Amino acid sequence: MRKSVGKSKKLAVLAQKEVEVQLAKKKLGWEEIRNPTFYDFQEEYLQYLKGNTRPTTYVRYRKALQRFTDFLAGYGTASPKLSQISFQLIEEYKQERSKAVKPSTVNIELKVLRALYNFAIQCKCARENPVSKVDFFRGVLFSSYGWTVSAVSAPGNESTILRPATGPILSNIVTGPILGGRVMVKLTG
Repeated sequence: MRKSVGKSKKLAVLAQKEVEVQLAKKKLGWEEIRNPTFYDFQEEYLQYLKGNTRPTTYVRYRKALQRFTDFLAGYGTASPKLSQISFQLIEEYKQERSKAVKPSTVNIELKVLRALYNFAIQCKCARENPVSKVDFFRGVLFSSYGWTVSAVSAPGNESTILRPATGPILSNIVTGPILGGRVMVKLTG
């Protein structure tokens, strides 16, 4: 393929070198990464979700992303690029949201952000996922039902793996198969 770049031989040589560099980058797996703003990519992601998930999932993700964009607006970031959002900023969002909602809700919102960044990596819009560096809240497995895990033990081995919760109001024993065996989980709520 030929392309005119001007009458100068120097320009032609520079253009040829540029093409060689671009070809070498693609051969080595270095591809150009788009770097859209978070808001622009959020809209792209929501369009993808609209066609590939259930309507209730789409609504849940849209609301979670709106809460994060509200946080960004309040944080003073006008229009951050995807690459400008750091794990420190995500951690601040996690701490801020945990003051207003349950830890399980924060975990769900973090999972939505993690999914957005995983999609951005697939679309070549991001190189890494800052959410993957943030620790999620632990021990919130049953919190949406008003329960917390207070103890886990295997039959015959009564050693508690997790610390017991203090001041149980109500407790039940639930058994279920885990890793081919059965365990007993004490729930308190």
